[in-house]
Parts: sequence; C-alpha cells; structure tokens
Amino acid sequence: MSRYPLTRLGEVLTPVRDEVAVELDHGYRTAGIYSFGRGLFARPLITGADTKYTSLFRLHEGQFVLSRLKAWEGAVAVVPAEFDGFVVSQEYPTFDVNRERAEPAYLGWLCRWDRFWESLLTQSKGVGARRDRVHPDRLLAVEVPLPSLIEQRRVINRIRSIMSRVDEAGRLQTVVSEGSDQLTHSVLQRCSDSSPNVALGEVLTLVRDEVSVEVDHTYHTAGIYSFGRGLFARSPITGADTKYTSLFRLREGQFVYSRLFAWEGALAVVAPQFDGMYVSQEFPTFDVNQGRAEQAYLAWLCRWDRFWESLQIGTKGLGLRRQRVHPDRLLAVEVPLPSMEEQRRLGRLARKVHALAERSEESAALLRSLVPSVANAAMQGNL
Repeated sequence: MSRYPLTRLGEVLTPVRDEVAVELDHGYRTAGIYSFGRGLFARPLITGADTKYTSLFRLHEGQFVLSRLKAWEGAVAVVPAEFDGFVVSQEYPTFDVNRERAEPAYLGWLCRWDRFWESLLTQSKGVGARRDRVHPDRLLAVEVPLPSLIEQRRVINRIRSIMSRVDEAGRLQTVVSEGSDQLTHSVLQRCSDSSPNVALGEVLTLVRDEVSVEVDHTYHTAGIYSFGRGLFARSPITGADTKYTSLFRLREGQFVYSRLFAWEGALAVVAPQFDGMYVSQEFPTFDVNQGRAEQAYLAWLCRWDRFWESLQIGTKGLGLRRQRVHPDRLLAVEVPLPSMEEQRRLGRLARKVHALAERSEESAALLRSLVPSVANAAMQGNL
C-alpha cells in the first residue's frame, strides 16, 4: 500500500488529439513505445505513401501517451523533449497533464511501476493476451498514488540523485570496457610485431565428443557471444525439442567457435562452468596442445579483432550473415605465438583485465536492475 492518497487519472489527464492530415509526399517522424516502462523510441522516417493512415497524431513534450495494444505490459510513457513533434497512429491515445495537480516527470516514473501496468490489464478488451486493448476510459478510471506537487518534486529530485549514480556506473563500465578492448588490441599487436606467427593447426586438434540425442533426456546447451565475449548458457532442452540426432559435449579448456559467426568474434575457450554442456554441429571443438599454447592466452586472442578479420577470408555462404568458417580455414590462420613463459604472463594479465571488466559490468547491471525498485519505492512513498 502507498502512503500517498489515491487519485483517478481522469482528474489529472485530459484526452487530446493533435490530428495531422497525411500528405503522400510529406515525411513523418514516427514513434513507438517500448513495453515495461522503457519509454518512447524513434521509428524510421516514413512518407505519406508508406502508410495506410489518412491522419496521424502529433506528440507534444510533457504529454502522457499509451499504446492501446500493449499498455497492460507497460507501453505507457510521458513524452520527453526530444520526441516533441513526432507523430503516432490512432492506436496511441495522448493526454495533456494538469500541471496544477501532477508533474509530468512524476507520471513518467508512474509509467515504470509494474502495479500500474497490472491495473490496466483489468477490463482490457481483445481476444488473447497479445490482443488486449486498453481503452482511454480504462486508463482515466485507474487510481494512482498522487501526493502534493511539493512532494512530487521532492520525489523527482530524489530519483534524479539515485539515477545519476546509475548513469555514472554505466559511464564507468563503458570506460572500463573500452579500455579493456584497447589494451587487448595493443598487447596482441605487440605480440604480432615481436613473436613468430604460427598456424592454429599446430596448436589445435579438431575433436568431437558426439552424443546421440535421446528424446526424453535433458541437455544443457551453450552458445557463443560475438566480439570475443565468450560462451553463454542457453535454456535446457530435451531431445524432443531439437531436430538434431546428435549433439557435441564441451570440455573445459577446449577451443570452440561458431561456424556461422566466427568472422565477427564468436570464438571462445571453454571456461570451467561450461564443462559438460552441449553444442550443435555448427560449433566445432578443438583440444589445445598445452605444450605449445596457454589456454588463457588463446582466450585473450579470441577478443582480438585482427584475429576475427583473418577469418573473413575464404568464408562460405550467401550474404554476410550466412558466411561459414570451415575448420580447415580456422586451422590455417596464423596467430602470434610468444614463448610459453610470455603466454603465461599475458594469460595472467588477461585474467585480471577480464575480471575487472566483469566486475564493472556486474556492478552496472546490478544498479540498472534496481530501477524497478526505485519506481516501486517512489509510488509507495518510501523514497
């Protein structure tokens, strides 16, 4: 329960439509609304010839707007300055805000409150959850916590203070990530200049631990992020969920890549937490000759854009998104290979750099995850 008095939105919002007649040769900046209280987004510019609508509706800064189709899952927003003058279709009712009763910025945080979305789901109209429409009258009938203007402004200032820290954490995470990428490029470029280049076929051996798929068995599968960001866990599947008759088991310390996306950095060394997970035939796996190559050094090599670029040559397929890298192509690529002692030193450095980047990203992600809690606390009067 909120400690603030409840007020019908109809007391602070007034339906208003700034209708614009569509002209065939005129350009229109159109907007949509993200779900889950994430605000407006810009759609591609269209001309009148691109739309079936004979009229559109202009947005104005500070207005309240909702998507009739998706309001129940948080597609509600207050129009920020950068969207003033954009247009939307009739599916996006707009409302002026009574500034003597409500601050648009306060209502903007109401839009991020999941309990508000839930209240819009009740009595929505349509067939099936994905077609439920929220009529403007339903919105205006909803009661929301609405303190005095003075209290609203205090809450807004408090939220801005909290969000400035979230934004700063995001900026720091970006700095750390960019610094990590620059260090990776610099170190490996120096290796390239000072160390012999060796074909990967001298340090990697193609191996496939093939497992026959059983219909009633559960398989924990993995994928590979692009741009050298390593493996990730997919949702578990059963044999009945896949068309493959066999999968391939990963082992800690192996080298693995995506045949389809190797050219954009979908390469990795298998970390301990992925040992025993499965991949499809699109992910060739290799044992590493530990007398020639340090696994941590190879993992860092996977983050080097020069390595990805070398895999683009000789790829097979139709179109950039369908270019496959054959294992023979990978094994023929030459990479800088310093002495084992130097590889171990660089591997230790790589672990420290990667750990720092991970901690920075985790901290930023944790702060971002607190945003719904901030909205909840604000609406309940606990800020």
